Amino acid sequence: MQSRVSQAELPPRRTGITLVETMISVSLMTFAASALLTAVSSSVQVSTDNLHAAVANGLADQLMDEIAAVKFPTGSGSGSGASSNRSGFTDLDSYNGYNVSPPQARNGQVIGMDATTVNEVKTDRPQPFQPDPRLLSRYRQQVTVEKVAESGNTWVVVSQSSTLRRVTVTISYTDAQGKTTPLAVQVRVFSNVAVAP
Repeated sequence: MQSRVSQAELPPRRTGITLVETMISVSLMTFAASALLTAVSSSVQVSTDNLHAAVANGLADQLMDEIAAVKFPTGSGSGSGASSNRSGFTDLDSYNGYNVSPPQARNGQVIGMDATTVNEVKTDRPQPFQPDPRLLSRYRQQVTVEKVAESGNTWVVVSQSSTLRRVTVTISYTDAQGKTTPLAVQVRVFSNVAVAP
């Protein structure tokens, strides 16, 4: 015969969680949240570094393309890129020693703040399209122009007249702690090729 167990004889059902279970779950959630925040922080830092590198590469490309468009020096070559207004730079040697922050366009205006031309009318750049001046002031443009000669598989700097110039464009960035890091360095060697008669 089957015996029936009455409700009074059954052990009471558990209806909640214990303090130990609560502490374990809170600890696990804390570890998971800290791991997630660490991953997000690293991701934001990498994205920021990539942004600065992309801006620096664009600035280096722009300046190197401008330099490539000027003529090769005809004299012994002695430029001094002391002026921030590059519209007077007529040959490669003019850029030697150019060093300015924030980055500037050829006419001496800060890049991104210069006027735009719409239907042949110059207008100020609209505010939403202007970069933050605090960010721009962290970038620096530098140019070195050297007379070089080929020596085996490399270039050596020479003091005498040369038909070759090595141009180095460096874009550096200064972070909030004052540490300056070169983010983009471009080097090109230009040659003076005589025009055939």
